[in-house]
Amino acid sequence: MFIVTECAEESILTIGKARQADWQQTTDGRGSLSCAYVRGLAEYLEQSGIDVADFWQHFGFDPASMDDQTQRLPIAQYDAMLSEAGKRAKDAAVGLHVGEHIKPGQYGVLGYVVMSCKTGREVFERHMRYENLVSDRAVSTYHIEDDRVRLTWSMNGVKPSRAMAEENVASWITYARWIGAKQLSPIQVRFCHSEPPYVEEYQRLFDCSLAFDCECTEVIFPLDYLDMPVVQHDPVMLDMMDAYAERLLSEFGQREGVLGDVRRHLTELLPKGEATLEAVASEMACSPRTLQRRLSEADSNFQSVLDDTRKDLAQHYIGQPFIDPIEIAFLLGFADQSTFYRAFKRWMGMTPGQYRERN
Repeated sequence: MFIVTECAEESILTIGKARQADWQQTTDGRGSLSCAYVRGLAEYLEQSGIDVADFWQHFGFDPASMDDQTQRLPIAQYDAMLSEAGKRAKDAAVGLHVGEHIKPGQYGVLGYVVMSCKTGREVFERHMRYENLVSDRAVSTYHIEDDRVRLTWSMNGVKPSRAMAEENVASWITYARWIGAKQLSPIQVRFCHSEPPYVEEYQRLFDCSLAFDCECTEVIFPLDYLDMPVVQHDPVMLDMMDAYAERLLSEFGQREGVLGDVRRHLTELLPKGEATLEAVASEMACSPRTLQRRLSEADSNFQSVLDDTRKDLAQHYIGQPFIDPIEIAFLLGFADQSTFYRAFKRWMGMTPGQYRERN
């Protein structure tokens, strides 16, 4: 969606170390964004006449990190940045306004991958494959229902603020218009939060039916958008960017460590009913004993990671009202629905139905 003086650099980085530790605690050490994603906010700050250097210093953020594909910042820090930017600009709709000025670079390599795709369908598929390069808590899914496509977004256990949800959806639609369908208008956009007082800005930007206080954040498109041609399609560039994205995904996984590796393999193996220590060890090209040792060194064990992965995925799936609990039980690798219900009640203190109703 995207100056400090030399004498200020040291103080900014010193503040940054302390603040980063605070943000990391807030997000439980698991929620992060690519620093490239901050470029849209940087552009918004400049256009709004906000003192950019002072803003970065306030958050201990090094703007040079926006040019490094490997640098991350906690989601809580970016959320606080959005909030502060809105206050300084006196702009309640800051999320919408940051999102509508998206540029390819804000999504990093993902932006250039989707720009090189052939059709809307390829864009959806690449987005879901590589979205963790932008946010490691993002979970996007798309479902085809009759003559429409439902693109659903969540942050997998982290409740997004109104501004972050607005920015995410605004950037999706703006980027889709930029790469292929300039007149693209969704059928409907749905948000979890209540209707804000500036709903006319939603209407101006999205030009479609709106719904608030919904069970999930989603954009509903006509089915034929999947066949929409991408005007910048470049098969050679797509191959190059795919390879680069795969390498970054692998490096990102290595930085996450063994816990991240195990979670990713479990996510793939659970629907197959193969989420065992032996199966995961095989995927990671090591013995079960070696995997157990590595997990122990990370102060964890296989059963704990399995439970945490199932719990996170369960919360995400329950948040999608069109996914039946029986299907969720299957996706999580449970033998039957009753076993899933017992596990969910143990995790959340309530049944899946009660959780879905409350959230």
